Amino acid sequence: MDYNAFKTTLRELVQQTMGPEYLVSVERIPKNNGVFRECMAIRRQKENAAPAVYVKPYFERFKKGVTLEELAGQMIKEYRDSRVEFSPEFIIPKDFEAAASCICYRLVNYEKNKEMLKTMPHRQILDLALIYYCRMEDSCGRPAAVLIHDSHRLMWNAKEEELFARARDNTCRILPPYMGGMMQVICDTEWDNLFDNRTDGRWREENMYVLTNKEKCYGAVCFLYPQALEKISSIFESSFYILPSSIHESIIVPDSGQFFPEDLQLIVQDVNGHYVSEEEILSDHVYYYDKDRKILKMEK
Repeated sequence: MDYNAFKTTLRELVQQTMGPEYLVSVERIPKNNGVFRECMAIRRQKENAAPAVYVKPYFERFKKGVTLEELAGQMIKEYRDSRVEFSPEFIIPKDFEAAASCICYRLVNYEKNKEMLKTMPHRQILDLALIYYCRMEDSCGRPAAVLIHDSHRLMWNAKEEELFARARDNTCRILPPYMGGMMQVICDTEWDNLFDNRTDGRWREENMYVLTNKEKCYGAVCFLYPQALEKISSIFESSFYILPSSIHESIIVPDSGQFFPEDLQLIVQDVNGHYVSEEEILSDHVYYYDKDRKILKMEK
């Protein structure tokens, strides 16, 4: 059975089990970088939203011998386990001041998301785009992100500059930046808050450092936090390179003369080509912060 026949049959089985009070459909969900992923949407009649249960992992299990009946049961369990009751608190408020405290920002690749950006407030930074989202939590404290579109901005009668000002303060406060040496990351030891004052010199023990936020989600934007570039350069007392390893984190490389920009760019391209999913790629370029001139630039 090929993938198309599989998803059709699985949808029919899930629909039979859930009954007529539910609608079950296979939908293509747009993701970052123009990637689409197919999910099984299971929702009650007249319900507008439901958790996304992705189909491809179930097809992989099917190819390993799991029966369709078992998969249908597993999919329904996943739906029920992850289902959020969509109460008004999870809807973006119509009043700007009510929404302002949860507005955050994150980074995406500008060229790969040009179509999406046509309907979203954003600002271009080098080959990247800073976009905005409302960060909310469900009843269990799990974070949820709802992208902000031009329709929201117009509803709020807000300018992009206002979104940026709110997001700049909120993102750094809600998702503070954490940095750890590469061995710290590999050994899964405790990371350090970037803005904590350090006196023990541990920051200079390694050649590469990972910068992200406390949740390690959408953390690549941390190098654009207020004073982050200046703080990093003061820690190492040097200029430094930024390797965008994914939308979730960046690698910081102090400019000690040990690495050439072209070699670092090859590292980024290799990681993107072999280890990062298409929808989580941020850029193939390397950035450089000049400590003396206080300039952030993209290496060609």
